[in-house]
Amino acid sequence: MKKIILKVLLINLCFFFNAEADVSIYTVKDNQVFLQNDGNVLKLREKAKKLAFDNAFNILVKKILEPSEIRKLERFEKIDISSLIKDFKIVEEKITDINYSANILVNFNPDQVLNFFDSSKIKSKVLVSEEYLVFPIFKKFNTFYLWENDNIWYDYLLDEYDELGLLKLYFPKKNHINKIQISPKQILKQDDESIRNFLIKKNKRKALIIFLEENYNLEINKVNSTVSAMLFSDKGFETIKLFQNDVYKENSKLSNAKLLSKIIINELDVWWKKQ
Repeated sequence: MKKIILKVLLINLCFFFNAEADVSIYTVKDNQVFLQNDGNVLKLREKAKKLAFDNAFNILVKKILEPSEIRKLERFEKIDISSLIKDFKIVEEKITDINYSANILVNFNPDQVLNFFDSSKIKSKVLVSEEYLVFPIFKKFNTFYLWENDNIWYDYLLDEYDELGLLKLYFPKKNHINKIQISPKQILKQDDESIRNFLIKKNKRKALIIFLEENYNLEINKVNSTVSAMLFSDKGFETIKLFQNDVYKENSKLSNAKLLSKIIINELDVWWKKQ
């Protein structure tokens, strides 16, 4: 009897935490709006609110819908976004003689949003992932970077990561201890034992290896960038296809690491929604 009660309690507890995590994805922060000041502050605020709602809805849609489902929204001439919103807050507001700007936090009503998608025959994905440990490996001109302070690939990926999204990522700190515990070459050589030991130390079960390699091509005078992503779990290593390919490649005049980080984080979000 005690075992049954304990099992029920654990199930309820897990459900509670999942529900709490799900609610967080309906919040859109850092929602910036910029307008020209026409002299009427009340009208500016109303216009800023509408723009903020539209922008927040677009952000939410990208969080919980696959690209194929997002395209279904095109059949709607107008969506009453305000009816899907629980509340909002003007976090910051600046008014000058020329410009008006505001940062507006928007909280959507989960039930209203899901009911709207269901009634519109649009499939939404609101299951939050477990936390994946990230190995953001950067190789530039034959030099590897991982836990070093000047690993810009780490910084760009972390900047693009949305902590309120469905895909939960954990970035270990850049420090000397992590450098001692595991190296980029151990990870790329698929050293199972080293990776598993590192995951155990960080209390994580799975890892995402996101590898950016940059080389300068003298023949075309451009930087060759190649990005690959791999999942490590109890099942071993599994390649994550980026744009239906094992790797993503491009050439540019200068390093394109910042733009690539945005592209790859978006691709990983799409990957998770398909799981």
